[in-house]
Amino acid sequence: MRMILHKLYLLAILILLVLGINSPSPAKNADLEIRASRVIIIDLGGLTIEEIKNYPFYNLRKIIREGSIGLMNTSTAGPRTRENGFITIGSGITSQWGNASPLIYSTSDLYNGEKAGRIYERLVGETPHNGGGVVLDIAQSSKKVRNSEKRHWGRLGNILNENGLSSVFIGNSGYMGLVQNQMALMFMDSTGRIPAAYFDTISEMDLGPLSYISDYNRIHSIFKNSSNASVIGVDLGDWNRLHLVQEMADEKQFQKTKNDIVQLQDSFLSDLIQDLDPNKDLLIILSPAPTREQNRLRNLMVPIILWGKGVEPGLLTSASTRREGIVSNIDILPTIISSLNLDSKHHFIGRPVTSQMVGYETLDYLADMNHTMQFIYNTRPTLVKGYISLQIITLSAAMIMMLFIPRLLLYLRLPLLFLMSIPFGLLLVGLVPTTSLFAYTTTCLFLTLGLLSVSLLLEMLLKTKKYNHSLSPFILIGLFTSAAILIDLYMGAQLIKKSTLGYDPLAGARYYGIGNEFVGVLIGSSIIGISGLLDRFKDNKYVLGISSVYLLVVVYLIASPTWGSNLGGTIAAVVGFSYLIHQLFLERLTIFQVAAAGAFGIACVLSLAVIDSMRDASLQSHFGRTASMVLVEGIQPVYEIIVRKIGMNIKLFRYTIWSRVFLLAMAALIVAFFKPIYLIQKLKASFSQIYHGLYAIILASIAALLVNDSGIVAAATMLIYAVAPLLYLGGRLYNNEKIVQ
Repeated sequence: MRMILHKLYLLAILILLVLGINSPSPAKNADLEIRASRVIIIDLGGLTIEEIKNYPFYNLRKIIREGSIGLMNTSTAGPRTRENGFITIGSGITSQWGNASPLIYSTSDLYNGEKAGRIYERLVGETPHNGGGVVLDIAQSSKKVRNSEKRHWGRLGNILNENGLSSVFIGNSGYMGLVQNQMALMFMDSTGRIPAAYFDTISEMDLGPLSYISDYNRIHSIFKNSSNASVIGVDLGDWNRLHLVQEMADEKQFQKTKNDIVQLQDSFLSDLIQDLDPNKDLLIILSPAPTREQNRLRNLMVPIILWGKGVEPGLLTSASTRREGIVSNIDILPTIISSLNLDSKHHFIGRPVTSQMVGYETLDYLADMNHTMQFIYNTRPTLVKGYISLQIITLSAAMIMMLFIPRLLLYLRLPLLFLMSIPFGLLLVGLVPTTSLFAYTTTCLFLTLGLLSVSLLLEMLLKTKKYNHSLSPFILIGLFTSAAILIDLYMGAQLIKKSTLGYDPLAGARYYGIGNEFVGVLIGSSIIGISGLLDRFKDNKYVLGISSVYLLVVVYLIASPTWGSNLGGTIAAVVGFSYLIHQLFLERLTIFQVAAAGAFGIACVLSLAVIDSMRDASLQSHFGRTASMVLVEGIQPVYEIIVRKIGMNIKLFRYTIWSRVFLLAMAALIVAFFKPIYLIQKLKASFSQIYHGLYAIILASIAALLVNDSGIVAAATMLIYAVAPLLYLGGRLYNNEKIVQ
C-alpha cells in the first residue's frame, strides 16, 4: 500500500507540474504606463454603450478610436445610485453613502440662509478650503452605514493631499430643488472637504423639458484655468438632468432634447481634446451608475473610455476582472494613482486598468457582449428558480413517500437523474450563442435529456451477468458532469461565464474562475462519480491511483489563482476529498488525524495566500490582493471579511430559495438514515465507497456553508448528488429488489 501511495503522489506532482507549465499566461496588454501630468475625469451621467453607437457622438467615437473602451461594473455596497457609485470610485472599495442625496455646496453658497462653509465648520469641526466645497451631511451619512462601507471614504482626496497634489471639481448647482454634485464625493477627503470646487456652471435656458442647462463655455474656461491641478473632475450634468424628468416629458420631446444634448456634449469634448496633450494627459470618460431607466431594464454596465498617455487603441481590461472589455469601478482609483506615479505607496483591492489592442470593431463587440450579459442576468432568475423549484417539488414528494408510501420512491428514479443532469445542460448550453429565452431553455433541456439518455444507455451496455450496478446512471452522470466542468475550468471557464448557473459580471461578485454554484456541482459530482467508480473496480490499484490523482487535480484547479480561484470551494473540496481518500487507505479516523489534516489544510491555504500576494500585481487573485492589504493595514480587513461573510450567509439563508433546497435535502438525508432502518447498513455493505462518498459530500457541504460568503449555494448544489442515489436505493429496498448483483 505504501508503494501505491508513493507512486500516486509522484504521479500527482507530475500532473500538477504539467498543469503549471501549461497554465494560460495573462494577455499581453499594453499596460497604462501612464506618468500623466494630469488626469481628467468626465462624467456623462449614465450614457450606455448602445447610445454611444446610435446617437451622433462623432467626436466621442473619434476619442474611442484613438483610445480604448470597455464596460464597467457599477456594484456598490448599496443601490446603484450616483452617490454610491462616486463614493465607491473615490474609495477604491465597494462603499455607499448614507443619505439619499448628499448635501454638497461651495463654501460660499448659502444653505438655510447661512454660508455652507460656516455650517460645515460648526458641524464637523474642520476648517474648509477657501474656494472649495464641503459635504454638509458627511457626519450624518457616516452614522447610517457600517464601518466597512465607509472605512476608505475620501481616499483619493487624502492621497492627493498627502502627496502635495491638487484637484479641481467642476460641477453644477441645484436644479428643481435637487443638489446634483454627487461627483464631488469622489474628490473629497475623509472629512468631507473638496480643495477646489466650481458649481456656478449652469445657465438659465430652455432646452425641451429642461429650463436650465450646463454652461459649456464656462466649464471649458474653468478647465483651461486649472492647468496646474493634477486631477480634474467635470460633471456635464445635462444628460443626468434630462433622465430625471423623463417620466414627465413627452417621448418625442425627450428624444429631441437628447439629440440636442448629444451635440452640446460632443462639441465640448472636441474642444476639450484640443487642450490635452496625449503624451502627458490621461482622459477618463465614465458614468458612476446606470440611469433609473437602465436600472429598470437591468442594463447595469456602463461604458468607460480612456484616452491619452499610455493608452493603446482597443479594449480595456484589468487584473481585477481578467475579462477582455470589462473593468470594475474599484479599478478607477488605482488607475488614477498609478498614472500619477503614486501606486508604490498605496495598496488597493482593485488594479489599474490596462488597454489591449484588438482587430475588430470595439463598439460592436461590447454592445453584443453587453446584450449577452444582460440576457444571462435577466434569464438567471427564471431558469435557476425553475431548477430549484423542481428540486423542491421532487424532494418534497420524496419526503412524503418516505413517511407514508415508501414503495413509490422507486418511481423517482428518472426525476432524480434529471435533476442531477441539469447542471451539465446549464454548462454546455454556452456552446450555442443565443439570447433567446426559448432557444436557450430548449438547448439546455436537450443537453440535459441527452446526458440522461446516454447514462441509461451505457447502463444497459455495461450490464453483465456478473455486474449489474443499480446506481450506474447516477455514477455516470456524476463523472460526465465533473469532467465537463473540469475541462471548461482548465480552458478558462468560457462556458461557466455564459451559464445562468455561473457567476455574473453585472453582479460584480466574481469575474473569473469558478463560482459557488458550479463549485458545489463539481465537488458533489466528483465524489459520487469517483466513489461509484471505485465500487465498480474494487481493489484495482490503477483505478485507485487515477481516481486519487483526479481528486487532487480538482482541488488544484479550484484553488489555483490562474483557474478556479475559489478559497471557500477549495476548503470544502479538501474536507470532502480528504475524508474519501482517507477511507480508501485507512480503516479508522482518529482525532489526531483530523487535527493533523486540519493543520495541514490551514498551512496550505496560508501558503497559497502568501505566494499569491508575492506575485506580480497583474497576476494576483482577489485572495492574494486581500493578503497584500493585510500586510499593509493589519488584521482589520480580515475582520471585515469575516463579518461580511457571516452576514451574507445569514442573509442568504434567510431569504434565498437555495436555503429551502439545502434544508429539504438535509431533511431527506436524515429521514433516509432511519427509514428504512437497514438502508444505511445495506448501502455500506453493498456500496462501501459510495457509502463513504455520501458522508464526504455531507462534510464538504457543511464546510462550504461555514467558510464561504454564499456557502448555502455551494452546499445546496452539492447535496443533490448525495440525496438522489440514496433515495433511489431506498425505493429498491422497500420493493425488495436487489441493489447489486
